[in-house]
Amino acid sequence: MASEQFLDFIQKAEAEACDLLATAETKAVEIQNAAAQRADAVIADARLRADEERQITLSQAEESYRSMLQELETERHTPVTPLSPEVREKAVNAVTGRIVNLFGNS
Repeated sequence: MASEQFLDFIQKAEAEACDLLATAETKAVEIQNAAAQRADAVIADARLRADEERQITLSQAEESYRSMLQELETERHTPVTPLSPEVREKAVNAVTGRIVNLFGNS
């Protein structure tokens, strides 16, 4: 009889161990799923923040581009400052000298 009780005790212990393993596996799957959901949420948040940062940077770049275009347009319509008579005379003499050299050497 004692051996039957001992076998019964072993069988109950094995059944309890199997139940504990099944519970542990279920909890492990639940923990893994929860971790995956948290990771997905973190990744989604990071993507959202990256998109927002990219949009801010793009907006700043567009504003900078518009500003540069405005500056170029303003410069284009700004009258050219006339050369001083001394600088103009030097430029005319330099060009004249080159023309004379070109015709003199041909």
